[in-house]
This record gives sequence, C-alpha cells and structure tokens, in this order.
Amino acid sequence: IALFAASATASVFTGNLSSATGGIDGVGEWISPGPTTIAWEATDNTTSWHYKYTLTVPSQDISHFIVETSVNFGDLDIFNETGPFGKTEIKTHVPGPANPSMPDDVFGVKFDETTGTTVVIEFDSLRVPVWGDFYAKGGLSQAWNAGFVSGDTDPVAPAANGSVDNHILVPDTRRAPGTMLRVFKYWDNDEDGENDADLANRVEGWDITLDGVITQQTGAQGMVIFAATTGQHSITEDPDDDFTSALVFDASNGQLLDTITDPDAITVLVDRDLDIYIGNVPEPATLALLGLGAAGLILRRFRRR
Repeated sequence: IALFAASATASVFTGNLSSATGGIDGVGEWISPGPTTIAWEATDNTTSWHYKYTLTVPSQDISHFIVETSVNFGDLDIFNETGPFGKTEIKTHVPGPANPSMPDDVFGVKFDETTGTTVVIEFDSLRVPVWGDFYAKGGLSQAWNAGFVSGDTDPVAPAANGSVDNHILVPDTRRAPGTMLRVFKYWDNDEDGENDADLANRVEGWDITLDGVITQQTGAQGMVIFAATTGQHSITEDPDDDFTSALVFDASNGQLLDTITDPDAITVLVDRDLDIYIGNVPEPATLALLGLGAAGLILRRFRRR
C-alpha cells in the first residue's frame, strides 16, 4: 500500500467504481450480468478521518468485505464502526476457499458476516486516506477493484476525488506524533482491568471539553479524540463526576505517565500522543498486577473483536 499523506486542501474526497465501466473485476453474477458498484467517502473531521463505503451488487447477499490498510494497522486504529456486519478481522487475507479468485494477498480489515445486496460500512480512524484495494464475496460471486492485480503496486498519487488506476481510498499513514489526545470514559468497580458489563451504558453521553472551548460527546465506546498542539491542555467532563480519577498514558507504548485523583480539571502536557482514562479507573498497582498498560485497557474494552 502506498505511503503518501493526503492533501490538506480538501476535507472530503469521494469516488466510485462500477463493473459496467471496467472499474470492478470479479466472478459470477455480480459481474455478468452485473453491475456491481462501490462508492466511497473520506472526510477529514480535524481530529480523525471518517470513512464510508457503499458496495452494491445485483444478487446474492454480500458475506464479507475487505478494505486494504497498511500492515501496521491494528484494533486501536479503527473505531465507531457501523454497518450490517457481525465482526471485524485485521490481518493478511490470502486467496483460497475463504477468498476465492482474490488476485493476491492483501492486509486489511475484513468486515465479516455482512448481509444484504447493499452494504454500507462506516468507521473513524486517525489514518489518512491513500489509494488501495477492496475485495468482497457472496455465494458464488466475488468482486474487487480492477486495479487489484497480482503484484499490484498501489498509486502514490495524493488523495483526490474520483479514482486513480481503478483504486479506492483506504486508511493508511498516521498523523504526526504529538497531535492527538484520546480520552476514554471508564468504569471498573471490581478492578479487573475491564469495564463492568452492568455499567457499560455509563461510558456513553458524556461531554468532554478541551481547554474550555472544544466539546465532544462520548459514543457507545466511551471515546473522544482531540487534535492538540504541544503544550499544556485541560480536560473537563459534564456532568462532573465525584468519583472520577484519571490515568494518563503514552499512546505509543502504553507507559503510565500520571495518575490524577478526583480532579476538577485534568491538566496534561502534550509532548506526545496521549491516552487518558477518566472515571472509575483501575489503580496503578492493579494495572501492574494485571500486566496492563493503556493498550491492554483498550483491548479489554473492545472485546467484541
């Protein structure tokens, strides 16, 4: 996959491909008689990129859909996923019984157990868009972008509207270090390093404010992301929670940097990417006993993968 940063002059990139015009190759009824189409949007939300893919086939429900990413893409690089799918799988996907007729290996996110002849997948990521590939299967039909061939080298052209050499926009390179604050609402009364199942609804609907100016509301995963310049920043929550404490981690390696007890405001020095947990968080000694850093807490929160 190409390593190329997106242009900063545009906030939304859109494009589409169709088997009717040679932009999509494949096997079965999706191609003949067809048509099969894919449309995509990549939107810069300042703090992250929002990706939307709409795959439409003429018959036979889509069973899975793979979007290429860079090989260092992981569970922590995708959030707020929506769509008619059962689970995700991030790895190298190879041609074979599970992926018949796939032109070559591809590393990416597999949205598995999809349903319907039109599948709309949306998610957020800190990764910027570059040109890459997709593959989809349903019954005896398969489809992929015509630019996905054996030995394929993805275009290094910057992100733009339309398509380059029959490729689609996919998430790839990270933002520069030291520009991201990721805040998680967390509830762990039994101190086992996981959100308590009966309190899971408590992580949603909190207003988290950066420097008294920029406010975002936590969703079902209890997370917000801010773009922040280097220097001192403050974080507050509404409604204010008397039981709140905070753990501050280096987002790059999960190292615990600071513990803040019952803060009115969480003040942090942003000199690197940070993960901040607020709420009823585990004590540092408990984290050490469990062998968990920030990454461990995140993975335990998102166990559905």
